[in-house]
Amino acid sequence: QANFAKLDDEIDILVKVYAEAWSENWGAVPISRAEFDKLVHELKPFLLPECTLIAEYDGESVGISVAIPDINVAVKACGGKLGSIGLIRFMLARRRIDLIRGVVGGVLKPFRNRGIEAALGYRTLKTVQQSRFKHIEFSWMLESNQRIHRVLDNLNIPVTKRWR
Repeated sequence: QANFAKLDDEIDILVKVYAEAWSENWGAVPISRAEFDKLVHELKPFLLPECTLIAEYDGESVGISVAIPDINVAVKACGGKLGSIGLIRFMLARRRIDLIRGVVGGVLKPFRNRGIEAALGYRTLKTVQQSRFKHIEFSWMLESNQRIHRVLDNLNIPVTKRWR
């Protein structure tokens, strides 16, 4: 799991793995270090160390998986307004969140098909099952990404939505 005390180092790893792992995905756009840094710092209040995973192989960071609570429940409760009342409503509703979303994952090309994708998926699933969350949703999976679909099939995670 990620070490938030060394967040800048972890961001470097996330950027590197994301850039390579997503380089061949349709519609993927490279993201700069500055953009990734801004995104991580904006999401930091919602990031869970146990769901921000970095896989290593012989001491080298080779894979990532990031899942965050679906804060849409809390945003809806406050009507999208974070004034003093809205903030209280947001914080109270945040405790009712029961869905976690897998937002990004990937493995460096030379390390694919070695079980790293499966290990990241399994660890995320087990973490969610042992927590207050009842549901997990993995988003942004291309239909052409057979590797990740195989992993989810092996973990008995059903496809419940398909957007085309």
